[in-house]
Amino acid sequence: IMQHEECKEQIKELSEQNRYLEDQVTRLCEAPFSEKASRAVNFVGFPEQEKNVDQCRNEVKILEANNRGLTEESNCLRIEKETLQRDCDELREHIKQLESAPKDIGVITDDVRDEIYAHNLLQSPITQINS
Repeated sequence: IMQHEECKEQIKELSEQNRYLEDQVTRLCEAPFSEKASRAVNFVGFPEQEKNVDQCRNEVKILEANNRGLTEESNCLRIEKETLQRDCDELREHIKQLESAPKDIGVITDDVRDEIYAHNLLQSPITQINS
C-alpha cells in the first residue's frame, strides 16, 4: 500500500513536471521568432526539453503500469483477506460448537441419569410388591 501511495505521488509530481514542460514548449512555439526568441530557444535547449517531456511521459506510463499492477495485487490480497476472514469466522463458530458440545453431553447425561433414577424409584415399589 505504501508503494501504491508512493507511485501515486510520483505520478502526480511527474504530471506536474510534464504540464510545466508542455507549457514551456507551447510558450516557446507560440512566441514570435524574433532574434531574442530564437536565442531563448537555443538557450533553453528545445530539443533537450522535448527529450525531457518524452522521458517524463515514459516514466508516467511506467508508473501507471506499476500502479495498475499494485491495484490488481491489492484486489487479490483483499479477496484473500476476505476468504481468510470467512474461514476464521467459520472456525470460531466450530470451536464454539465444540466447546458447548461437552456441556450438552453433560446435560444429556444428567437428564438420562435423572430418568434412570426416577425409573428405579418407580420400579422399587413394584419390585417390593412382587417380592
